[in-house]
Amino acid sequence: MSTIALFGKLREHELEMNRFNEKENGEKKARSIALKTAALGEESETVSSEDSEVKTLNLLSRKFSKFIRNKEKEKNQKSKRYNKKTDSNSANFTCFGC
Repeated sequence: MSTIALFGKLREHELEMNRFNEKENGEKKARSIALKTAALGEESETVSSEDSEVKTLNLLSRKFSKFIRNKEKEKNQKSKRYNKKTDSNSANFTCFGC
């Protein structure tokens, strides 16, 4: 492989990685969660950290549930595709006298 071809491939990979990072950052910004303000104090810090952990866990469980449902739908669609029942009754066939 020539140095020009190698440089071209590296440049292409770099552009793809930049597009991927921009897309990922855009999704993170769209999914941000607003934080609640509270009075300063030890109790408020522990409550807010526990609250944020609970919210994060809830978000994670919803995403995982959605992922599992999508996988089950794909599995059902594939099984329907391959398990089509055909009527094997000889009365349904037409003889063309070949």
